[in-house]
Amino acid sequence: MEITISLDYERFNHKPTNEIGAIVNRIAKEHTTISVEDLVSASVNGQTVAPLFKDGIKSNATWVGQQVFYLDFDQKDGKTITLETALARAKQYGLQPALAYTTFSEHGKFRMAFISPVLISDVRVRNVIQESLSVIFPEHDTATNPPHSMVFGGRTLLYTDYDATLDGSSRVAGKSTRCSGTPGTEAAIAF
Repeated sequence: MEITISLDYERFNHKPTNEIGAIVNRIAKEHTTISVEDLVSASVNGQTVAPLFKDGIKSNATWVGQQVFYLDFDQKDGKTITLETALARAKQYGLQPALAYTTFSEHGKFRMAFISPVLISDVRVRNVIQESLSVIFPEHDTATNPPHSMVFGGRTLLYTDYDATLDGSSRVAGKSTRCSGTPGTEAAIAF
């Protein structure tokens, strides 16, 4: 399967800090179509990934499409989850991440990526998918929730399933399933 993303060509072996401005200037102009295997390689080789933007400007207003949905797990502020627990929960909801990898941050942080088989070009649909994932995984860092979010590459591949997709994302406007991510919380899950 091929996916369309914005991919920074620069590779890092540390979490970018002083380089963020340069990444932002480059990434909105770097649309590419790659295989899931290439996304995995880019992710563990320190490349930054983002959704698609128009006019070479990275912002919520210029967002035009997204196929990869990320969740960061920081393991701090009382929000902890192991990769094994996250994978089991994903399976419980009929979801399968395409990859998980460690980030450049400390504290056992990892990132999971879920891939839509189609490019989502309606921001409302995109938001339903991201919010649904947030309800299922309340332990994640919400910094990756806004449409303009970019994610940095990391260090070590923890998990991969090259065939995994969010199967229902292509028909999210149709049916949804009511489910509970945490006790007392309900959301319409779009998968």
